[in-house]
Amino acid sequence: MSELRRVVRWSVAALAVVTGDAARASDAAPPAAARPSRTVFGEVCAFVPDPIQAPASRQFEAGMSLSRGKGPFVRVRAGGAMRSLGGDVLGLVEGGFGSTSPRSFVKDVAVGIGARQQFTAGDLYVVQDDGTVRRQADLGTTLLLATLSGGVGWDLRVMTGQPLHVLVGPRVQLTLPQRGGGAIELGLGGRVGWTF
Repeated sequence: MSELRRVVRWSVAALAVVTGDAARASDAAPPAAARPSRTVFGEVCAFVPDPIQAPASRQFEAGMSLSRGKGPFVRVRAGGAMRSLGGDVLGLVEGGFGSTSPRSFVKDVAVGIGARQQFTAGDLYVVQDDGTVRRQADLGTTLLLATLSGGVGWDLRVMTGQPLHVLVGPRVQLTLPQRGGGAIELGLGGRVGWTF
C-alpha cells in the first residue's frame, strides 16, 4: 500500500511540474519566426516595350511589407514610372504568400490593386468649339492598376546575419482606363529590402 501511495505522490508531483513548465512556456515570448517582421524595400522594374502603347518604361518603387517570415503578407507600395511619353505616380496594396527555406532561399507571389496617375510629356492643347486652340493644364489621368508578381532570392539574415533580402522576379501589370480598353505590361523587377 505504501508503494502505491509513493507512485501516486510521484505522479502528482510530476504532473504539477509538467503543468507548471507548460504554463511558463505558454507565457514566454513567441519564437522569432512567429513574430511579425516589417521590411522596408526598394524595387526597380523594367517593362518590355509595347509596340502599340508606348516604348519600354522603368518603374521605381518604395514600400513596406508586414509578414511573419512565412505565410501570408501585406505589402504597400508607392512609386513612379518614367516613360518616353510622360510619367506616372502610383500607389498599390498587395497581398501574397511567401516562404524562406532553411538554406535562406526566399520565394513569394503576390496580387495587388491600386491607382496610377498618368501625366503626358510636354504641353497639352485643346481645340475649342469655335476652332481656336488653347493650352490646357495637365492634371493627369487616373487609372486602375492590378498586378501579379513573383520573386525568388535570398534572405541574407540566414547566410550573413545582415537584415537584408534580395529578390528578382516577373511582374504583370494591367492598367484599366476609366473608359476604353486596358493595357497589359510584362516586366522583370529586382527588390532589395531591410527587415527589422
